[in-house]
Amino acid sequence: INDLEGRSRRLNLRFVRIAEGEEKGQTTSFLGELIPQLLGRENFSKPVKVDRARQSLQPKPGVGEKPHTIIARMHYAWDKEYILKLYHQKAPVFYKGSRVFIYNDYTVDVLTQRPGKLFLQC
Repeated sequence: INDLEGRSRRLNLRFVRIAEGEEKGQTTSFLGELIPQLLGRENFSKPVKVDRARQSLQPKPGVGEKPHTIIARMHYAWDKEYILKLYHQKAPVFYKGSRVFIYNDYTVDVLTQRPGKLFLQC
């Protein structure tokens, strides 16, 4: 079952620390516009195709708490890899004064097996 879940997540990316409500109910189109803005429009010759995006399944954060993580499923695997490559080259990236983190969407089992469990805190 863990293998199946991992395979279903292989095109997913996690966007951490984007303020609540920035997407205005249009998370998929918002991320399609945000990714080139964060990583440089000159790096994208065509629009980034995001199949679907949603906020993580957590209770709504209160004032001063960390915002929801946004999970996006990319249409093309090469877009996902290219986004991660650009992110690591340009990090840190900021959106409206807040640092944004972009990660692979790994399962909890995979994260606990990996050294440096930084991703569990997000």
